[in-house]
Amino acid sequence: MEDSIEIKLVFKFYRYNDHRRRRGVEAVQMQIFENGEQVNLLWMSRKDINNNIREFGMCPALRRGLQCYQTHKDPGEPRS
Repeated sequence: MEDSIEIKLVFKFYRYNDHRRRRGVEAVQMQIFENGEQVNLLWMSRKDINNNIREFGMCPALRRGLQCYQTHKDPGEPRS
C-alpha cells in the first residue's frame, strides 16, 4: 500500500495591476504555497480565479482577487 501525502495548497493575494486589466491580460497576481513553502507566483484572470474556487474552495485571497476584477481596484489598499 502506498502512503498518501496530503498537500495543503494556500493562495495569498500578492497584487492587482489595473493597467494589465485595461490591456486585457491577467491582472491579479497570487502567491501559491504548498505545505507552507511558496512554489509559484502566478498572474490570474477572473476565469482562473473562478476555476481555483471550484477546485479548492473560496478563500480570502481568491475573494479579494474577484473583488479587484469587479471594482477595478484592490479593496485591500489604503484609501488616499
